[in-house]
Amino acid sequence: MKKLMLGVISVLLCCNAFAADTVIQLKDGRSVVLHDDFTWSYVQPQAQSQQSRVKEQSTKTKPQQAIPVVSLPQQRFAQVQLGSDKNILQLEQSGVGLLFHAARYEQGALVIPVSVTNSGKSSVIKVDITYTLFDSQRQQIVKDETSVWTSVKRLPETYLRSGKQAKGIALKIPVGKLSSYELKAEISDISTRN
Repeated sequence: MKKLMLGVISVLLCCNAFAADTVIQLKDGRSVVLHDDFTWSYVQPQAQSQQSRVKEQSTKTKPQQAIPVVSLPQQRFAQVQLGSDKNILQLEQSGVGLLFHAARYEQGALVIPVSVTNSGKSSVIKVDITYTLFDSQRQQIVKDETSVWTSVKRLPETYLRSGKQAKGIALKIPVGKLSSYELKAEISDISTRN
């Protein structure tokens, strides 16, 4: 898995993140398709046996979401388009990766789902971010800090273990509805347990 993630990282660092799907060859001979929405999937060989086709049909899964380990420049503004299905932003710090998914507007708030990946050595119990939301003319609307991952401190089964990915706490920002926004975010604090 680490080799796969390193392959994904190296390709993303070399390629434009907004390019079309890219196919890469892993050292073990398998091929992986990197989609422009930060997901990936294995490429199936053309000549499959009948047994592997039956197995594939019985275990159909959607592409796994991977968070490439790419640190964004501090002054980068991410475009938030309502109605778009593209992921918005990715952040990484100390082995913790965040992926901000496509936004929606619900009950007077901009809602941005977040996925959290722990590729560090310690279990993660809390991840805080600071964010600033702007309108399309870069006029500041909201600046705040919030948690996107929390677990119960004395319940180890709720910790985000090393090598695991989980659904985080969605950002719910009470703002007026616009067709697009710009978001600037950074990880402000990570709490871990050994």
